[in-house]
Amino acid sequence: MAAGLARAVNLDPAYLGRLFAQCTGSTPRGFLARLRAERAAALLVNSPLPAARVGAAVGWDDPTYFARRFRTLVGLTPTEYRRRNRPPR
Repeated sequence: MAAGLARAVNLDPAYLGRLFAQCTGSTPRGFLARLRAERAAALLVNSPLPAARVGAAVGWDDPTYFARRFRTLVGLTPTEYRRRNRPPR
């Protein structure tokens, strides 16, 4: 991923990684994971999609991997996050 990004902006991958980390405090891959988790959190709260479909919608096609990454980044499983954050009916 970082190599393709570096080619797109015509920079050395290591240099781009350092610049990116200076500006965002994260690696490109970590930044993308955080964006995916934020989008997944919004979908979990605001849509009726099953958790596995939410994961696929944000780019994590494997439901197990999605659940693991989401829990690492958010601190809750997707199902628990949905249960705790869904607005009352």
